[in-house]
Formats: sequence, C-alpha cells, structure tokens
Amino acid sequence: MPIKKILIFLFISSTTLIAQFKSGDVRLGGSVSYEHDYWDNEPNKSTFSILPECGFFILDNFSLQITGYTVIYFYPKNWDSDPDCDLGCGLGAKYYYRHFYLGSSFVYKKWNSIPPRNTLLLETGYLIKLNPKVFLDLGWDFTTGISDANRKTSRIRFEVGVVAFL
Repeated sequence: MPIKKILIFLFISSTTLIAQFKSGDVRLGGSVSYEHDYWDNEPNKSTFSILPECGFFILDNFSLQITGYTVIYFYPKNWDSDPDCDLGCGLGAKYYYRHFYLGSSFVYKKWNSIPPRNTLLLETGYLIKLNPKVFLDLGWDFTTGISDANRKTSRIRFEVGVVAFL
C-alpha cells in the first residue's frame, strides 16, 4: 500500500511541475477533436477538427500565436451530401501560469460558397509534462461567430494535443 501512495504522489507531482517559458522560446503543437451533433434526437453531423499552432514568446509566459483551422464535416447518409471542409487561419495570444493557460484568437474561415467569416476563439487548458520540452495539452475551446454570416453560431469543444517548447 505505501508503494502505491508513493507512485501516485510521484505521478501527480511530475505532471504539475511549474511550466516556465522564457521570452524567445518557440511553441509548436496542435490538437485534434471529434464531435457528433444531434438535432431533435436525430443525427445531424459529425465533425473532425485539426488545429495546428505555432507561437513565439514575446515575454516570459506570454506568446503570440498563429493558428490553423481545419474542420471536416460528415453528414448523415440520408442527407445525400458529401463531406465538407472548413479552412481558416488565425492570430492570437496565450498566457501561461504554471501548468495552466488562457488564450484567445481571431480566426478567418472560408467554407465552400459561403462568404468568409470571422470567429473568436477562447481557450483554456492544462499541460501535463511528458519530458522537459514536450507536454500533453488538455484544453477547452469556445468559439463564437463575430461576422454577419455566423454571428449566432457558438461551440464548446474538448481537445487533446501535444505541444513542444523549443
């Protein structure tokens, strides 16, 4: 029993080591997510998202970032629709405090014949140290439209990713 407690303590302490990032550091990473939507208890669509990121720390623990945005939409078979893809890129910033972070980005998106639109992305997350430079990123994103084409669209998503600090 004492061995089990020691192992649990070592695991928790190793995952919560203070992440301190210095001015001049570079962050490379991204995340993936999957969601399945229902409307009135009927399958609506499924989405698979890939969100790569690159950041540069302009101050200790504060980075500016470029975000990629790729979402693939899969529709129910009875819709007789092929999958669609939403592509975009964004600019934003993140602040890190210990193993937590908060961030925001403005994302420009284009999807088929729909006019381009802008989205506000707010994110928070928790980093679990895998080695001195690589972390598992567990995050929550909230996106909401800020242009006429999608002003009423909002989404909350849990994401898992890997990030490296160079």
